[in-house]
Formats: sequence, C-alpha cells, structure tokens
Amino acid sequence: MDTPDMHPVRYVNEMLARDTLRTGPYDIAAIMERLPVTHSDFMGPSTSAMFRAFADKRRRLREFLFTGVEQNLMALEHKTLLFLEEANSERVKALTSKFLKIYLPNIFICTIASAINLTTKKGLWRRPSRKWDTVLLDEASMIPEATLIGLLSRFPDATYTLIGDTKQLPPFVGTQKAPRAAALCSQSVLEVAKRVGNVPTCKISTVYRPHARIMELNFYIFYNNELVCGTPVDERQALLRSLPMPNKEIPIAFVDVLGKAVKSITGSQNNTIEARAAAVLVRLLGIPPGDIMIICLYRDQLYLCESILANTHVTIKTVDSAQGSEKSIVILCTTRTKVLGTNLTFFDDPERLNVALSRARDGMFILGSVPSMENSSLRGSIILDFQRPTLLISSWLTPLLNAAVAVPPRNE
Repeated sequence: MDTPDMHPVRYVNEMLARDTLRTGPYDIAAIMERLPVTHSDFMGPSTSAMFRAFADKRRRLREFLFTGVEQNLMALEHKTLLFLEEANSERVKALTSKFLKIYLPNIFICTIASAINLTTKKGLWRRPSRKWDTVLLDEASMIPEATLIGLLSRFPDATYTLIGDTKQLPPFVGTQKAPRAAALCSQSVLEVAKRVGNVPTCKISTVYRPHARIMELNFYIFYNNELVCGTPVDERQALLRSLPMPNKEIPIAFVDVLGKAVKSITGSQNNTIEARAAAVLVRLLGIPPGDIMIICLYRDQLYLCESILANTHVTIKTVDSAQGSEKSIVILCTTRTKVLGTNLTFFDDPERLNVALSRARDGMFILGSVPSMENSSLRGSIILDFQRPTLLISSWLTPLLNAAVAVPPRNE
C-alpha cells in the first residue's frame, strides 16, 4: 500500500500501552506519532505542537513499559490517550479530527464492530465514513448474516466484496442447540451468497502461505486437489533441516503421545503429557518463539499450555482464534485420547481441522494419540496418510517425552 494515492489507516481498539508494543505502520496512533515529521508542511505552529506532545507521550509510555520508570504517566496521561470507539475524550476527538483533515485517509482498516461504533453520531470516523463506497470483508466465512445486514443498513450505498473460504470455520454460535431464529441469523454470509447463486464469484486457485508439501494433505482431503501452492519449496525457510524428521523432503511429523485426556465439567479436554511434550518440542526447536504457534483443539488444553509455557512468548491459540493467523512452525495439540462410546463430533470437524492444518509456513508437528485418531473417520484418513512409506509416524521424541513426564515443569 506504499503508493502516493493510498492513505491507509488502521484502528485498533486496545489500550495505548499495548499498541506501542504491537503497533503496525498504518495504526492510527503510529501515523499520528509520525505526523509532525511526515506532514509538517500542512500544520500550523499550534497543531504541530499538539502532535509533538502526543508523540512525546507515546515515547515516554514505551520507556515506562520497557524500564518501569515514569509510573505517574500511566495514571495521569494514559486515559486521555486511549482511542475508544464511543466514549472519546474531547482531547482525543480534537486531535483525531485534525489528523483526518491533514492525512486524508482513504482506506480504513478495522473490525466490523469498530466500523459500526466509529461511525455512530459521535464516532471518530463519522464524517469520513459518509464517503465509503467499497467495503471489503475478510474471513467472511466467520461473519454471520445478521452482521452483514447491520453493515448494509449503515453503509447502504457501498459495494461489498466477501473474501473467505466456505471450507473453513463458520460463525461462532456458542451452542449446538441454538434456537432456530438465532441459527438462521448466524449463517455464514459466504454460504448464504453461495446458496442464492446470483452473486458474482471468483474462486481462488493459488495459495501462498503454506509450504507446498505440508498442504498436500489439505488439498487432497478438503479441496479435491483443486488448489496449488504459489510459493516454490526452495524459497521456504529450512528451519527443521537439523532435526531428524521422518522425511527430509516433507517438513511435517506426527508424534504419538502416550498421554491421557481428562474431561472437565465444561466438556472441554486437557492432556498434561501432551502439553509437556509441546513445551519440550518448543525448547528443542531452538528457533525464536515468535516463529512458533501452538494450536489447541480444546480450550482447557490451551489454558494448560499457557501455564506450562508461561514467559516463553510462544503464541498459543485455539483453532477458532487461529483462523487468519500464520507462523513458520505450528505445533498442533489434538489432546483427545481414545474413549469408547464418546461423541466425536467436535473431534471430527472438517472445517476446524482444515484451519488447524493450514497455519504453518515452514513446518508442522501434530501431537496426538494414534488410537484416538483411528477412532475418527476424518482423522483416520490423516493417520493413513502419515503411515505412507514417504511419511512415517515419528517416534524420535519418545525419550524426551519420557523425561518431560518424569520431571514436571516448574510453571505447571
């Protein structure tokens, strides 16, 4: 988006302290901080002084976060620098208004909730939103039909483009026994558009995120081999080259973990041995934690992994929160162990598995129980694929896993 005619701005509804650590080049606060330098010719002395003061406070706030000094800054100044969607301070409103007039953004990046809140009568983006004529909705498979109706009523003259994958996760409803009215309103807008049949459609045939050899399984099981990978294998990072992978040409391995899943009163599952195995694997990989993501099929397992891997800075997500994310290396915790007579509907969800198996750019490890996976038709097909002569089940972690079980991690 680095072109003279494009002026993007991204709204992030988080506390400014968090923004300073996870900021991007187009975040509204980051652009406003640079504005005295990049747009000094468009400011008078008083306006320039306002933005310089804003930039100075952000710098001091970063110093506080990294050094622990200037503690009064959090108490006295932090509240006035928050970019809230509705309850804005007058100071922030005035500063933002001047920013919009000087920077003249023509691409606004935000969540759907922010788009609605920011364009209310007193919203920060009310005035520029009157000119919005195009709305792009990413991850549209997760957008409920009712949400799109809300957007259509707010921006009735805009053209809408839905970007997503009907073979990935649908909108989250929260219960499998939702009333019919709620279930109907929670249908994916992509599914509705597909069912209507008169919406112009362009099918994507090339993907660039995943490693081509990792995605072979997804292409076969979920896409009938209709997708191709646009990034050559030789352009990928060889992060796993030093590890004894089952197949040097395919950066993926299944590790049979001899643990036992425990079911909580909420119906979720956790597996201590599997969580310890994930922690051992993170240490063994020897790569920056920012390049690793652990994906858990169950929320209780996520909580357990967060406890065991506390202070490691490794990203840990559920499958639902991982959709749209990617990392160089993904460790997938399947958690479940074989339990006769157990309902495996959640365990055999093709959309959830498709998302889980497609987040890795350069390598993936699947931790799980072979008997449990064989008890599921979809997982069984995955196991069969791993048992091919070209991709054998990995057992090289067994000694390390035994050591992990014998010595409980300090944070557990």
